[in-house]
Amino acid sequence: MTGWVPGVGETVAIVPPGWEITTPWAPRIPAEVVEVIDNLVTLTVDGNLRLRRLHQVEPWTEPR
Repeated sequence: MTGWVPGVGETVAIVPPGWEITTPWAPRIPAEVVEVIDNLVTLTVDGNLRLRRLHQVEPWTEPR
């Protein structure tokens, strides 16, 4: 695994199902990292666990 890797407890951005994180106009949703194993990231979103691949998350930035 190379590049950026989120840490446990960090807030990251994900997009809703059906969207790609690489799409600039996709709506970003904040999620908290619970665990990172290899290229899989376990997150909590509104209290629910979600599993994403590392390339499906990015650092969270406040909306402009």
